Amino acid sequence: MKIEINESERFIKIKDLAKFNYYMLMGILVLVVTNAILNLRNTDENNFDWFAITYLIMGAICFLLLLYNTFKKTAANKINFNKIESLKEKTVFGRKRFSLKLKNGKLRDLYELKSEVEINALKETFNKVGISTKNNK
Repeated sequence: MKIEINESERFIKIKDLAKFNYYMLMGILVLVVTNAILNLRNTDENNFDWFAITYLIMGAICFLLLLYNTFKKTAANKINFNKIESLKEKTVFGRKRFSLKLKNGKLRDLYELKSEVEINALKETFNKVGISTKNNK
């Protein structure tokens, strides 16, 4: 991941595979929901067995994930500072995860922040331009 911060024009540019991953995930979720609908459509009400229940559960979960990713996540590569609310840091299974919380309520995950040097430089730059850092355990 490469993060470029342009302080004069007040935006951050993120170069990673988030956009590709986001659209691949959305495509797979749409395919699974479509597959579940087609399989449930071919099921008679008298022939509603464990196979149909499995497709119903799988389709419902993927549909909810599709809605969550549509309304709560973003894969934008260029974000203005005035649209960023904070840098969120949380620990999942002992590993630090970072995301940008935007003012519209969406999150932009920063997947590839690996070294402490990158993390500290990003935090320092955000503090300098007035974007707070929040820790969620």
